[in-house]
Formats: sequence, structure tokens, C-alpha cells
Amino acid sequence: MLLFVKQFLILCLSFFLFRALEMGDSAEGFGLGFGLLIISSVFIMLVLPWMTKNSHYWKGVGSGIVVVVIFWGLTLYNMPMMTGYSYDIVDSGSNYPTLKDGDMVISKHFNYSVEVGSFVGFIDPSGNPLRKKIVAVQGDLVKTCDDMLTVNEKVYYGRKDMLDCKNFDVRTLKPNEFFVLGENLNNSLDSRTFGVILRDDIFAESLYKVVDDSSVIRLK
Repeated sequence: MLLFVKQFLILCLSFFLFRALEMGDSAEGFGLGFGLLIISSVFIMLVLPWMTKNSHYWKGVGSGIVVVVIFWGLTLYNMPMMTGYSYDIVDSGSNYPTLKDGDMVISKHFNYSVEVGSFVGFIDPSGNPLRKKIVAVQGDLVKTCDDMLTVNEKVYYGRKDMLDCKNFDVRTLKPNEFFVLGENLNNSLDSRTFGVILRDDIFAESLYKVVDDSSVIRLK
């Protein structure tokens, strides 16, 4: 029983360090962190039982396997809960060309920034998870005119001439309000449709992507 507790605590510490050191903030750290987790898993399964120098080696191996299955099973089931990070494969064109179909994106679910330029994951008013780019935050002036959009007088979409507006709206964002856009403005469901999102709607920031040739590109 004591060996099982040691195995559990060692692997628990490894997962804690992965998160506490924010190793997933870079691709190199992400790889190093998962290498640490794999080495720790092998250590508690094969090495630690041998180091105890008793006649119950295979029993120790068995308890190590149980611990590893528990931790890695939970990681597969809920990676953000276990590591603070997640990955997904892009299957939408709403953020093209920054994010293309097939790109693998690494996102952070704790201690992340929500500022202009951040790609964030959030729940839209319909309850669907989306990823868009923040273009306006507290205090920013957002003007919409039919299909035209400006933020602090910078044109993001359409023409700057508002003389022929039929649907005109001006909004200064309040605290914890964010205006988000997709990179592919002609094919994106974003704040132009459902309005601002709130801080509580945001659950992650996308940090970087891994493309087909395995190169890593930061998203901000």
C-alpha cells in the first residue's frame, strides 16, 4: 500500500509541475513536459518497484500500471483538467488564412490573457464553442454600419463612408466585454452577428499552431 501511495504522489507531482511551470506555453516546453510525464510513468511502473528490493516486484509493477492508467485515462478524458492545456484540429474556415483546415492548435485553459489580438475559445449565446480573435476590449469604440465595422475609427471591414447606413450602431465596450471577429470576415459567425461576449464566456486562449510540415507558429 505504501508503494502505491508513492507511485501516486510521484505521478501527481509530475502533472502538477507540468501545469505549475506552464510548460505548454511553448511547443518545446510542451514536448519536454509530456516527456517528463512519460518518464515518470515508466519510473513508477518499472524502476520504483525494483528499488524497494522486496519480493513483491510484480505486485509493485501492477500497482504502478493502475496509477498510470488512472492518470492517463483522466488526461484523455479531460486534458484541460489534468494539464491545463488542450489541442484540437482545425476543421473550419472562419479563421482562414491564420488557421487552416488540418492545423493543430494548442490552447491554454488557465492564467491566459484576454487582450486585443488574442485568439480565445468561448461559448456563444447559442451555447456553441467558437474560436475568434479579440479586436476590442473595455473602453474601445465599436461602430457598425450595415456590413461595415470600425474599432476606434480603424476600419476592420467594409467602407469607411457611413452616410448610407440603414443599420447604424455605436458602442463603447464596458468592463469584461469583448468584441471578437473571425479572420475570414466573409465567412465567420462572430460579434457582428451575436454582439459582444463576456469574460465569463471565455474558457481558453489559443497559443500556437502546428502545421503540416511540423513547424510551430505563434498566434499572437
